Amino acid sequence: MKVFIGIVTGGYGIAARHLDPVMELIEARAGLANLVRGTLNISIPEEYIVQADALVYPDEYPFNKESKNSVRP
Repeated sequence: MKVFIGIVTGGYGIAARHLDPVMELIEARAGLANLVRGTLNISIPEEYIVQADALVYPDEYPFNKESKNSVRP
């Protein structure tokens, strides 16, 4: 397991509202329960590419479904 040391930084404060509709999917697919709402932003001194263990697909987001219904031909 790779260990990182970094500094907690501020974010924009908008991630939580976009994640809320899919939190149950995230918890189930990640095998985690009772996740805290939002994100934790940390600045690390090296580049690191996150390998996804699980995905939430675009058609699973309620916001995308609403957008498709409101698009005019």
